[in-house]
Amino acid sequence: MAGRRRWLPPAAWWNLPLPAVASSAAWITQVYFSENLSGVTQASLVTIGVLASALTVLLPALEIRRERGRIATAERMAAEKLAEYKVTTNDMLIPLSLAVTDVLTAPTAIARREARQSLRQMTVGFAAEYVGPERSRSCFYGLEDDPETGGRTLRLRAWHGRNKPPRARFDPADPAEAQVFALVDSLDSMIVTDVQAIHLLGWTDIAEYRTFIAVTVAAGERPLGLLTLDSLHPGDLSDEDLDLVRLFAQLLAAGLSVR
Repeated sequence: MAGRRRWLPPAAWWNLPLPAVASSAAWITQVYFSENLSGVTQASLVTIGVLASALTVLLPALEIRRERGRIATAERMAAEKLAEYKVTTNDMLIPLSLAVTDVLTAPTAIARREARQSLRQMTVGFAAEYVGPERSRSCFYGLEDDPETGGRTLRLRAWHGRNKPPRARFDPADPAEAQVFALVDSLDSMIVTDVQAIHLLGWTDIAEYRTFIAVTVAAGERPLGLLTLDSLHPGDLSDEDLDLVRLFAQLLAAGLSVR
């Protein structure tokens, strides 16, 4: 920070001694004109007045010192968090950007397919490890044609996190799972802080997680799939986490849109 730091405006330093000066002047004047008091009493009263006046300065000064310490601690913690955030962001975004570049510059269809899978896996890995709390899980479901039904399906293409594998696919013919496809078709995203507080049976396996984020991966108006992040406890994920998963979905879409 440029220049000298001011903990309090100049007026505050002038205002602090004023009560003490006024108190001392009033006390000493009272003692001076009290002729009926003995010398010892007068001296005692003067001493008490001076001590009381000193306290009016000392106590606020101590509070200012404590406040300085709190401000310094808060500034240090904020700086540490900012540095940690910058490092974490660089650790995630730079590799993801390079992975997208690998897809764009792949010389053959096979190399491009491998680069896309690497990008998918890297995305869910970063989402699970950096965005959610411990034991979070991230999944990517690709929106694909289903040769068995002739319709569409959301098929699991990459995941990272807890040991138990997520579901393999979503079926649009299942009324409970149709809402997942409705979200993808709307190109929208959502966060649910507690799955027990809602009735979205297509999304949830309460035995596995209690909060989740779902973000459509889309290239323009064309949906490509769904990126999810879930965690074990209600409230584990926040709107800030949703914004970061959206960013991952945009980078993922940039790579998957290349054919």
